[in-house]
Amino acid sequence: MKLSSHVVTLLISLGLILFLPIELTHGTDLWSSEPPGQTPIWRLDLHPLGFANDQEKRGEYWLTRFERPVAVTQTGEIAVIFVNFRMTSHGYVPGTSSMHFMIVNRDSGKVTYSKAWPVADRSEIPSIIVTPEDHLLLYSDFSGALALYSTKLELTSSASFEKQGEIGSNWTSSDGRYFFYEVKDGRHYDLTMVDSESLKSVESWTLDSPIAAASDRYFARWEDIKDQYRRSLYVRSTDTEWKEIYRDTGCNEPFGFAQFLAQDVLLVRSCGKVTILNADGKILFAISVPPKHEIGLRGPFGASSNGKRFATSIAELKRQPWWYGDPGYDRIHPTLVVYDTAGSHPVSSLTLNEKDEWPFGFALSADGSLVALLRGGYLELYRLTGESLNEAGKAKSR
Repeated sequence: MKLSSHVVTLLISLGLILFLPIELTHGTDLWSSEPPGQTPIWRLDLHPLGFANDQEKRGEYWLTRFERPVAVTQTGEIAVIFVNFRMTSHGYVPGTSSMHFMIVNRDSGKVTYSKAWPVADRSEIPSIIVTPEDHLLLYSDFSGALALYSTKLELTSSASFEKQGEIGSNWTSSDGRYFFYEVKDGRHYDLTMVDSESLKSVESWTLDSPIAAASDRYFARWEDIKDQYRRSLYVRSTDTEWKEIYRDTGCNEPFGFAQFLAQDVLLVRSCGKVTILNADGKILFAISVPPKHEIGLRGPFGASSNGKRFATSIAELKRQPWWYGDPGYDRIHPTLVVYDTAGSHPVSSLTLNEKDEWPFGFALSADGSLVALLRGGYLELYRLTGESLNEAGKAKSR
């Protein structure tokens, strides 16, 4: 890891017991029903603060883009970041990209700190996470730059990835303590773990295949066998060999997804279901997706740093009309569902946009009691109860 004074300038311009099934938690009623009366604590309109929301003005389009745009600090303040740029019929207009970064008070829903700066390229799409010491780590896949900010948006340190090849995926540990990035160098993949506070490299590994997820103790990777329609997830610790812990067969879904909810607990999405299992392959619980629905839209999963709650989105698939020529599917009625990991039940359901036409972002607080949701240019904060939707439905029917 090379600390560089150039990065500050850049940031100014960036600114199963194996395979034994257990009882599945099917959420069919949940997916098709309305949310149980969830109302936000507050709702903040971000349009006056720079959010463009794909607005058209006289043949010009102002677009807003982000990856992981929302974070909830340890004290409950909400951090939001996004980038804007202008497009015309001739394409991107150089020099129009700008980064917007702000802190919103948890209780009042008002902006307490805000800053914006120009960025050199529209590809500089930012993400943020909260570190254990309650700093905000800002990073961009495109530039390989890292920046650490206080909750008052004061830049405290910066660094850049060591790039000796093509930058691949990146992750953060469940508690935000470590940042991982992968670089492909020929036939090898170099994985580096960075301390999120010092921004210094802690350890590096050279591997023969790309990594799907990482914690400070374990790595996970997928292996597909196309002629058998088999997909397997392998896990190894930093000092053991690879071990197959999960397998799907008869599935031609193009991609699988994995994320560590804790050091040794993984969330896996594959072949129309979500599975929680530990690094030994023991399944804790699984959720099947109803027919004609799709799980894990843009920004597929989010989890509280204590690993006790996670959230995922799901949308209904509606066949497009025949006159489209080569009709596909529209994603409609997208919903964000928050689950209790230990209790294996949903605790809340939040309707997103009417159609899957605008990107959204969300983040859970460290203890899973709050969820901040960014959609359609509005930031909302919700307080989640400990009662499951199933229990709430039973109580309502009494």
